[in-house]
Amino acid sequence: MKYTLFLATALLTGSGLHAQVGLINGDFENYIQCPTGHGQVDLAEGWFTAIITPDFYNCSFLELTPFPTSTQAYSGQGWVGFLCSAVSPTKAEALAQHLNAPLLPGRDYRLQLAAKIPESGDYTNNCGGVAVYGFKSGLDPSSSYTHASNLPGAMLLGESGAVLNANWQLKEIALTIPDTVAHLLLTIGSIPSCEQYIFIDSLSLVEVDHTGISSIVSDPSLSVRPVPGSDQVLVYSDQAMDRLVVTDALGRIVHEARNVGTAYSMHLQSRGVVWVSCYTEQGRTTVGIALY
Repeated sequence: MKYTLFLATALLTGSGLHAQVGLINGDFENYIQCPTGHGQVDLAEGWFTAIITPDFYNCSFLELTPFPTSTQAYSGQGWVGFLCSAVSPTKAEALAQHLNAPLLPGRDYRLQLAAKIPESGDYTNNCGGVAVYGFKSGLDPSSSYTHASNLPGAMLLGESGAVLNANWQLKEIALTIPDTVAHLLLTIGSIPSCEQYIFIDSLSLVEVDHTGISSIVSDPSLSVRPVPGSDQVLVYSDQAMDRLVVTDALGRIVHEARNVGTAYSMHLQSRGVVWVSCYTEQGRTTVGIALY
C-alpha cells in the first residue's frame, strides 16, 4: 500500500526542470500605446529605459533605416533593440524591468531569448553579446550616456555568446545570483568601444530545479544518482553497457543510448517513476527510481 501511494504521488506531482519566474511582457507584444519613433521602449508594458535610448518596435512603427533587417519579429509582432556606440559620448543603451518577485542567491536561473543584428551597416560588429545585470535595492534610469557596469549597485549576472547572425537565433544565459536581485537590466556586454545594434525578442526567465532521485527497485550492479550542481543524472554499471534504455511508468522509451561504457550521464525531462535498464555481456539489469 505504501509503495502504491508513493508511486501515485510521484506520478501526480512530477514536474519539469524549469519553473517560470514571471518576467512581464517578455515577448514585447503588450504596449501602453503604439511607438511612433526610436527611443520609446517605455511604451512596452513592464519595461523602462535604464540608459538612453533603446527602441521598441510594434504596431506600425518599424523604422529600421539605420539598422536594416527583416521586419518580422521572432514571435508575434513586437520586439526591441539597443546599441552601443564608440562615438563620443560613448554609450551602451539598456532597458530594464522591476521584477514582481526577486531572484535569490543560491538558486539557479536561466534567461532565454531570441537575438539578431542588422544585415549590414555600421552596427554589425561583435561588442560582447547580450549582458544581464541585476540590482538589489534600486535602479534609477541614467540621465547620461554610460554603460550598465558603471551604475550604482550593478551586478553582472551573465552574458550570452556573441550575437553575429542577421537572422533570429535563440540564446540561453545562465545567471549567477550573488545577492538578491529586484531589478533586471539588459544591455550590450562591451563597455562602449565599438559599434553594434542588437534586436531581442521572446524573453523567458526560468528557475532551474535540480534533479532529485529516490530508489524504488535497486540492484548492486547498477546505480543511478544525480550529478551535483546540474540537472543531469549519472548511470553507473560494473560492466560496460552495450545498450541503455529508460522507460517511464507507462512503458514509453524516454531515453536510449548504445555502447556508453560503465558510466553515462543524461538529462531526463520525465518526472515521476522511470525504469533504467542496461544490457551488458551478463544480460539485462533494471532498476526503478523516482525523479523529482
